[in-house]
Amino acid sequence: MDAPRAADVSAPRRRLGNRAQLAMVACLGVAVSLAVFVAFRRAERESLRERFLAHVLPRVEAVEQAFDDGAWTLHVLQAFFDGSVSVDRDEFATFVRPLLRDNRVVVALAWAPRISHDRRAAFEAEARKAGIAQYHVVERLGDGRIVPAAHRRRYVPISYLQPRAGNQACMGFDLAYHPASSAVVEHLHKRHQVELTPPVASSAFAGAPTVVLALTPVLERENVEPADALGSSAVRGYLVAAFDVDALLREALRLLEPVGIDVQVNDVTSPDRPHRVGAFLSPLPVPEGEPRQPDGTLGHTAVVAVGGRRLHVKCTATQAFIKHNTKPYSSTVLGVGLFVTALSTLYVRHHLARTTIVEAIVRRRTAELTAEVAERKRAEAELAQHRDHLEDLVMARTGELARANNELQQEIAEHKESEEQLRHLRNLLSNIINSMPSVLVGVDAQSHVTQWNREAERFTGVAAADALTRPLVDVFPHMANHVEQIQRTLGGNRQPQSPGHVVWSDKDQIHQGDLTVYPLVDNGVAGAVIRLDDVTERVRIEELMVQSEKMLSVGGLAAGMAHEINNPLAGILQNVQVVIDRTSADLPANREAAAACGTTLETVRAYMERRALTPLLEAIRTSGQRAAQIVANMLNFARKSDRAFSSHDLGELLDQTIELAASDYDLKKKYDFRGIEIVRQYDPALPSVPCERTEIQQVVLNLLRNGAYAMADGTRDGQPPCFVVRTSRDGDMARIEIEDNGPGMSDDVRRRAFEPFFTTKGVGEGTGLGLSVSYFIVTENHHGSMHVESAPGGGATFVIRLPLRASRGLAAVEAAP
Repeated sequence: MDAPRAADVSAPRRRLGNRAQLAMVACLGVAVSLAVFVAFRRAERESLRERFLAHVLPRVEAVEQAFDDGAWTLHVLQAFFDGSVSVDRDEFATFVRPLLRDNRVVVALAWAPRISHDRRAAFEAEARKAGIAQYHVVERLGDGRIVPAAHRRRYVPISYLQPRAGNQACMGFDLAYHPASSAVVEHLHKRHQVELTPPVASSAFAGAPTVVLALTPVLERENVEPADALGSSAVRGYLVAAFDVDALLREALRLLEPVGIDVQVNDVTSPDRPHRVGAFLSPLPVPEGEPRQPDGTLGHTAVVAVGGRRLHVKCTATQAFIKHNTKPYSSTVLGVGLFVTALSTLYVRHHLARTTIVEAIVRRRTAELTAEVAERKRAEAELAQHRDHLEDLVMARTGELARANNELQQEIAEHKESEEQLRHLRNLLSNIINSMPSVLVGVDAQSHVTQWNREAERFTGVAAADALTRPLVDVFPHMANHVEQIQRTLGGNRQPQSPGHVVWSDKDQIHQGDLTVYPLVDNGVAGAVIRLDDVTERVRIEELMVQSEKMLSVGGLAAGMAHEINNPLAGILQNVQVVIDRTSADLPANREAAAACGTTLETVRAYMERRALTPLLEAIRTSGQRAAQIVANMLNFARKSDRAFSSHDLGELLDQTIELAASDYDLKKKYDFRGIEIVRQYDPALPSVPCERTEIQQVVLNLLRNGAYAMADGTRDGQPPCFVVRTSRDGDMARIEIEDNGPGMSDDVRRRAFEPFFTTKGVGEGTGLGLSVSYFIVTENHHGSMHVESAPGGGATFVIRLPLRASRGLAAVEAAP
């Protein structure tokens, strides 16, 4: 009897609990639906605000740009006035008409000069004479009446006005008196810019009920000071533009997408109250009976500074914008939430009804499970006994595996240590081979590559991974001529051999290398190591030393020959002078000798002139003097320099060097320096330059010879070869320019022109040291500078700059006894 009674007592409690669960599910669903609804509504408002601001910002920028474009019209007109001494009425009208036609926001453009009281009457008479009847300088009283302007020291009356049709009432209007423009006029005395006036109720200007005037001053032409430093007397007058702000807003917002946003512009510069300047209503239709501005006022105000005034650009959204950009997601979410809540409540109710049935089934099943649990406990006891036996067997096997694992770990450790030592040895050997500055290549007995160091990669451009196991000739073509010698070395006496030199070219340069083969012996010849060293620089230095010795010998020989030539040359000049003196009629001894021979000196002179002997003697003397000058220049140049700096006239020094170069003739190039035109452009005001005479001569001579060599290959546009030698002053430096009209240099050659051993001449024709030695003489010995300006086909100009005042080092040398 206890069980039925317990069931009867628990049934009402179960029904009460079910109802509580249903109520809790319904309340929770409604609460979640409302929370999601509020969140979606807030997101919709934020999204609407973002869309609104995305359309507002381009409108504010367009309004600001429209005012700047209107001010641009005044800047154009101001430039026209600044470029003219005076502008008459017809010129003004002609220039202004296109501006008005192209700018639809400018109602009128005017010119208002500054007129003193003394010139007022004459100014009015000139205007009436120009065809403006009843022209007077006028002002507007407080009651709106227009009367002649009162006596003042200065007036700013509108004199030129376009278009004049409909705007006659503005003629003569004094801007210095009207309260809307007088403050701007006074402010523009100090600043040269465009400034706007407050809104003006303009019945005088045709086409707009309200305008904003833009003014900019025009200065007198003789004033070159900054505008901020000028007084009012420097202002010639003012250019005036009347802006129709409503038209300006329509023009500025015409190209923007019509989205239902109204724009209003207010002037808030005045502290008393804002002035409405203009407005633009959205072209989108608003439903009849609905306000253009919804509750909550979705709007944005931006501050724009234009022409010295602060303008508030106020943008407000219309009802059309709100409807177009608002999606009813929140209402939909609320409806869906309530619907889901109702379904959930029905589902819970159905679930609770099924729960009662399930509980009865559970009680029956519980009894069955109790019996099954007892049976399983008995089976688990038997399994525990078997598990203990298996654990004993596993522990024994685990001990055996642990011993075997320890032995294996020891073997692995020893193997890793061997591998690490082998890897270290391999890395050390690889680093040693790769750090060698020579090309090292290992080959086997069949000349296949077995080793390839980093220098070999750089030299051939072939990576080590691509070179290994390949034939040597395939990856190292420079060895093609030495493969047989390498094979003979491998089969010879197993001693290092030098099969010969390897020659290759790189970027138009010839390189030489020493080749050495080292056989590898391992129970027989297993291969060899080939070593290649680049000895180009060493060979060049050896050739340079030989060339230097030759040049020293040639210089000494030239000096000795010059001394030997001087003696017979002096005899020739002396004897020519004696012949000229002994045919002169001024010496009594000549007259006596002629009389003794039965003739006169006049007869002898007549015979010599008839036979042209006198010009021949003069030619002999001139040629002898020129030969003596060439010998002197050669001796001065060949004389060993003692680095004695002294002041020299650059023009004279260059002339001597040119004379020395005039004797240069190259049989191989077939050029004669005397066939090259020399144009001298010396600065006569250039002072003397402290320098070492023979070193500067050597520099200039190198440049002249190189230029003559280049022009022998061709000149610019096929013109005759020509040098232009210039001297000038460059600050505290003397400047020497040597220009030729040869074929010029490429950028690569120009950058390397002063590098030692760099030459564009063929093998055996140049050492590549002339320009580098010249650069060293100028920069190191004289503390100057030297560079070249050239382009392909455009000739070359070498520029040398030498200090006009000796530095400390040069001054010490010059002052030394």
